[in-house]
Amino acid sequence: MKPYNQRFEFFRLASSYYITARFALFNDILLVSANLFHHSIEMFLKGLLSPNLSLDALKKMNHNLSGLWTNLKSNHPSENLNTFDSIIIELDKFEGLRYPDKVLQAEIIIMDKLADERGILLSGTNDGDLRYRLYLDEIDRLIKRLFVLGNLSPSNLFDTEFVDIQKYLLKENNESKFFVRPNEPT
Repeated sequence: MKPYNQRFEFFRLASSYYITARFALFNDILLVSANLFHHSIEMFLKGLLSPNLSLDALKKMNHNLSGLWTNLKSNHPSENLNTFDSIIIELDKFEGLRYPDKVLQAEIIIMDKLADERGILLSGTNDGDLRYRLYLDEIDRLIKRLFVLGNLSPSNLFDTEFVDIQKYLLKENNESKFFVRPNEPT
């Protein structure tokens, strides 16, 4: 498969995870939402790395966002990607919660949206520590940046003619203008 086609297919899959994660977040399916955001970023990163790495090499990187992120940053040293390091670290934590045993082990007692409903908060019993948090604004900014790095237009991947897709893609999205075709309302 040609590198551009690989990138496009990774981005198409990543976009599906992203819109589904936004749907889940706004419908209070919080843990799944966080995991879907993780998978979305994983596919975007693998898409960006696909011209330089074989599909087998990308598979061997598993779901390790930190490793993928480090690799991407080394391939784009002139880009200022450090601003997204914290969201990658937080998202990477959620991968460990995809199985019930990990959720039970962590003794998750608070699973809620943050006050403005634009993020996810998971907290456990260990001295009330905040263990996991995600902010939608950070994820939206990161995804916009990954589209720019990939030189792909999100309007080619999101069929915003479907009302529900457009609704959840644009809802409370400060980057909404980037995600729609120029003649579509935001």
